Amino acid sequence: MLDHYRIGAAFLILLACCSSCEQVRAPDRILIPEGQHGWFQICYLRSGAPPLELHDGRFLIDFSRGREMRTESEMTEGWAADEYFFVSATGRLSPIASWPKTDGVVVRNKTLVNRGQGWCSELFVGDLAELTASENPWSKSGGSK
Repeated sequence: MLDHYRIGAAFLILLACCSSCEQVRAPDRILIPEGQHGWFQICYLRSGAPPLELHDGRFLIDFSRGREMRTESEMTEGWAADEYFFVSATGRLSPIASWPKTDGVVVRNKTLVNRGQGWCSELFVGDLAELTASENPWSKSGGSK
């Protein structure tokens, strides 16, 4: 009988440890102007930059002003089901696929980097041929401001 209690206690401890392994964060909704392919970057904790806005429980990351974005917001850690959309001139949203889809125009190579000036998230939107022919503009320059 005592062994059943030990097994039960061990199971509860294991369950508690595993449940804290994965941290969930608010997802991002990333907006890319329709027709734009290539590299995009958002850098966090940049003094004087606007904070990210939270809409419907998602952080809005809008690249309509260019491929580089700065925010004073802190980068949130953890897992989330981020959403990616092309945005037309009239505001119509068209979903962009991401991993595990690998053919056609998809979000690729989303990475988190620290190039000495703080954390940035970089991603590529396009097909495999475009990715192969392109170079990350921030990888050689040492980062962004």
